[in-house]
Amino acid sequence: MQVAVFGIKGDLSHREKIQSQFLPLLENSMLELCLIPLITCNRFEIYFYATDLNKVHCQLVALAKKCGIHKGFYVYFQKGCFMHLCKTAAGLDSVIIGESEIQRQVKKAYLSKAVQKLPSVLHFLFQKALKVSKNLRTHYLLEKNSPRLDRFLAKKIKSTFRAPSILFIGNSEINNMVMSFFEKSLLHNCFIASRFPIEKSKKQISWDSLHLWPSFDVIICGSKYAGFCVDYQKVPSKTLIFDLSVPRCVSPEVKKDQNVSLLNIDEIHALIQSKKTSDERKYEEIIEKEVNKLVGLFAKKESFKLAMQEKVG
Repeated sequence: MQVAVFGIKGDLSHREKIQSQFLPLLENSMLELCLIPLITCNRFEIYFYATDLNKVHCQLVALAKKCGIHKGFYVYFQKGCFMHLCKTAAGLDSVIIGESEIQRQVKKAYLSKAVQKLPSVLHFLFQKALKVSKNLRTHYLLEKNSPRLDRFLAKKIKSTFRAPSILFIGNSEINNMVMSFFEKSLLHNCFIASRFPIEKSKKQISWDSLHLWPSFDVIICGSKYAGFCVDYQKVPSKTLIFDLSVPRCVSPEVKKDQNVSLLNIDEIHALIQSKKTSDERKYEEIIEKEVNKLVGLFAKKESFKLAMQEKVG
């Protein structure tokens, strides 16, 4: 399988350079290649087909360095690429282990390029990876006992406050998922600030009132706002702030106040990943077995196609 994935991991500044510099350069300089970019809050990857995979990999590294990104590169070739995409689509590498949102994002990335003339191997790669990941969640209930973002946040908050007031900034999918879990976890005193209309059932404060954030015990920011929603202010008491946004929406300056504890999405992800269980290693073994079977199936299909072409010729 002549496929590979090139990725860049690192801090939030990397992702900001990727969005503003790397992607425009990529679109202008590598139009002739079959590329499928996958961009989420937690990853940037490019899946590609080429007769010389290593050559394209070197070109992508050079392009990234041209944008001031000099570290955090990783690459998987052929079967390793297939395995990685299955794990990604299944949510094994996500902040929320086994979450379903990443599968939607993988599918969206694939469909956005599927209208173009893609080689059959890329269609096979994405279609089968999506099927494997869906079956894994359906039959093995990945989310049941795994570390998850919503559980992590709830535990952190409950260990600090008895009855906290919580402000969600942004009516995003991730904020709504966390808020829904909080309701089940008896964290009811939740408010939301959004630039857009929201459901009447939610307690809302106006976007223009965000300067009042120090009056809340907990701030959870999951907004696509282009700038800082939360700037430095003196706070009267202990305050927890979780910045789930990419790019970040909470100014790092807020940490100057000793009463403020700030964690961004990278820091939260590192803490959750450290709690991976043996069950998740079993999931990876299940994926590997499926990938081995599918790689064999693809090889047979390609051999049959080649034999038919020779017969016709």
